[in-house]
Formats: sequence, structure tokens, C-alpha cells
Amino acid sequence: MHWGGRFALTSAKTTYWSDGCRNLGGDEMFRRRLIIVALMATSAGVRAAELPQGATVLDPDIVWDIKPDVISERPDQGAYAISPDDKWIAYISKGALWKSSVTVAPAKKLVDLPDTKTVFLAMPEFRAAWREIPKHERHSDRHILLGKLPRNMIEVCSLAWTPSQDGLVYGLRRRWQSNAETARHDVLHVSTTGVVTALATIFRERFEEPHELLTFHVTRDRKYVITSTGYTPLIWDIASRKPLATSFDRLVPSATSGRFLGVEIDTRQLVIADETFTVTKRFDVTFKPQRACDLVWSADERFAICRTRLEHPSEKWVGVRIDLETGKKRPLAGLFFSERWAFTGHQGEVIRTGKSQDFFGVYADGGAGGTYISVVPDGDADQRDIARFARPRKEYQTHWRDRGPYPPVRLSRDCELFAMAFPRELQNPGYRYYLVDREGKRWPLAPHDDETQHVSPFYVVAIANGGHTILACDDTRLFSIPVATVKEAGNAENH
Repeated sequence: MHWGGRFALTSAKTTYWSDGCRNLGGDEMFRRRLIIVALMATSAGVRAAELPQGATVLDPDIVWDIKPDVISERPDQGAYAISPDDKWIAYISKGALWKSSVTVAPAKKLVDLPDTKTVFLAMPEFRAAWREIPKHERHSDRHILLGKLPRNMIEVCSLAWTPSQDGLVYGLRRRWQSNAETARHDVLHVSTTGVVTALATIFRERFEEPHELLTFHVTRDRKYVITSTGYTPLIWDIASRKPLATSFDRLVPSATSGRFLGVEIDTRQLVIADETFTVTKRFDVTFKPQRACDLVWSADERFAICRTRLEHPSEKWVGVRIDLETGKKRPLAGLFFSERWAFTGHQGEVIRTGKSQDFFGVYADGGAGGTYISVVPDGDADQRDIARFARPRKEYQTHWRDRGPYPPVRLSRDCELFAMAFPRELQNPGYRYYLVDREGKRWPLAPHDDETQHVSPFYVVAIANGGHTILACDDTRLFSIPVATVKEAGNAENH
């Protein structure tokens, strides 16, 4: 299933898309950059040949749109998803959806996705440049290249495994959809054997809000699609093909049941709703009318993090962790609203990861607030850092200007292990990934640091398989590495 026709190249000298509105060869600087990148392809191939010890190649030729920026790491990007049992990965590459065991090759194609972003990134005129970007990760390089892609390109959104793990759900939307046109969004299910079922097609007319939808959650009974661009979720009835009236500003689905944690519009109160969106329980937590709020719900449904941004554009926030059984609250506050939170399964214990924001979030490396992994214990015990680094502001501005974004911190499901990138010395701007345990002990993911790369030795995708396997990618391949081999290699450091 796809929208519109295929795009074709119409000239050997100057490249156009078939809609006639996009000239891909008009940027002389960009053309020269492509030539330079092509000449560098041999050296990139040498680098790709050096696999980490014990690595298993899952896909030897991957082209995907995984962004090394924790702020941009949103569900709407749909680059990949780890299965509920932590043993499989599904991902978008070369215009198709694939699935693979996290330990055993090869990957299997489930369905083709015509006219999607990675179709074009895999084309010869883009492929070399796209693979060169991770060496430097300059914000401008990525945007120059993506700006060359056709405006009618389709994006894959909200790729997610079903709770039963019988397949995956994903959305399709056109990359640019303005309020001057009818926006179309398709929500589909593909089984693990490749059978595709269309669940919903949602049209949003001009000036209808929300108009351009970014996230798609399909309920366990597959009766509803819940989607939004931020606040006031749209609840779409799959059978009637119409939206339902909603009384919520926020709806967070449970990881283990069909219930929802939400913020009621009229009362601004924290509530729990059942599968029919009927409020079944209310809590002594209210939110300001400005709506700048966020919810995180533990998998056992007992605890929640409730946060409110103090004042936009400031990132500062205040909030509470609440025990939904006893009503007990612990006050929380922070400098970065973009922090990520993960309940560990040990009562109310929660891991928080964050990074400073500087220069409009384009690149960050500690800065004023630091970059960190911290644990907030159950009860009232003091928060402690697992890992943290910061840079003096003057040196940060001088030596890190025009550098790329900070890569994501990855957590194992049980929050016992983390993959975190630490900065190199100032004369070699960039980051090196380490495996970190709960006590802050860390191991480099490879014996040697490739200082020609913005991030070395590779990008970490996930820590999966019950914390036993690291999923990673370089500029050509997706592969897995046993955690044991990283630790056995030695070179452990205490910080």
C-alpha cells in the first residue's frame, strides 16, 4: 500500500523528480560534496570491515533513518522497535519493513514500503552522502541532504509491536502536509509472516485540529486508534471510521492492560480511564491550564511521574512521583523537560536521563546542566548519579561549535546496564560509547577509538535480550554484540 505514483529520474545530466517541482542537481556545492564522498567510499569500506569481537551481522546492507539525537528520538520517526520479549528487532531500511532476531541472522523482509524515505536514501545519488554524515553529524549536512528529497515522500510513523507479538502496527503519512490541504494518514498491521491489514485511514480537512498526526497507538482490542500532535488526543473509532469526542488532554496507554492514565480537560485532574475511556479513578494531582505537562506510567500501573513545564521556552519543570495506590507523593524538579524516565520495576525507583540544551538543541555536550544518568530511589532517599559529565561553558562554545548532536543514552529493560557516550578531549570533538553499570563502572565498546568519527566505535541502537546483547550499527550494517565479550575485553574504568 502506498500513496501516489513512483518517482523517476528524467535526465542523465540534471536530476528531477517526476512531479517536476524539485531539481536535485541545482546545488553546485552539494554536487561537489557528493563527488568527495564517493571518493571516500573506499576508506569507509575498510572501516566497515572491522567488526567488534563476537559480533553477529544481522543485516549487512542497512539504510535507515535513525537520528543520533535524544530530542528527535520520538515515536513518530518509526525507525525501529524492540519486541515485548526483548528478543526481536523490527526496523525500516531500503524502503521495507524487516524483522530480525537480536542474536541470529539473517533479517527477514515483512513488507515493502514504496515511496518512503529510505527508498530515496538508498539511491546512488544519496547513499554515499547519507553514510558519510555520521562521521561529522553536522546539523546542516543532514538538513541539506534531506531537503533534496521529494515533497510527496511518505514517512513511516509509530512503528510498534503488538502486545501479543503477532505482528507490528505502523502509520504512513506524507512528510509535508500543510493546513491548506487535506491530510491523509494510514494505519496498518503487518503480521510476522508478512500479511498486511489496513486498520484505518484518517483524513483531516483544512484547518481541522489536530491536522497533521504524528503518533498512532492501536488499542489491544483493535477498536480504536489514538493519535495526536501533542495535546488533546484524537480517538478514532476503527469500525465507524469517525472520531470520538474526548474529555482528555493527555492519554498514556498502559504497557500491561487496556487502561489509560490521563489528564482530564475540564478538571485538569490526573485520572485513570478504562478501555471505553470512562474515568474509573481520580487522584489528588492537578495541572495548570497551559497544558505544558507530561506523564510517565510504570508497567505495573502503580506509579506515575507527573511534570509541568514552568514557562516556555524555558526547559525548567516541576512535578511529582505519585504512588497511585497510597497517594503518597515525592516532589521532583529539573532543568530539562526533555529528560527521559524509566521505572525499573523495583517499586517506585526510576531512572532519569538527560542532557543540557545549548544552541537551540542542535548540539549538546554537558554544558551548564550536565549530561547524566541518575536514579531516584523508591521512597524519600536521595537521588544519586550513575554517570554525569559537564563542560565549562567557554570551552564548550569554542571547541564544539558546529558539531553534531549528542547520541542517545540506551537502557536495558531492567535498567541494570546503560550505553552512554562520553566526550573525547577538546582537540578531538566527538563522543565514544561505553557500557555502564548501576555503580558507574564503565567498559569501552571497542578497544580503539576512531577519532575520525563523530561517534565511535558505532551507534548503539538498544540493549536487548534481557541485558545480554548490544544492538548497534555502523554506516553499513546492523549487528549484535554479546555484553559478556565487552566486559571480558577488560579496560574497565571507575568514575
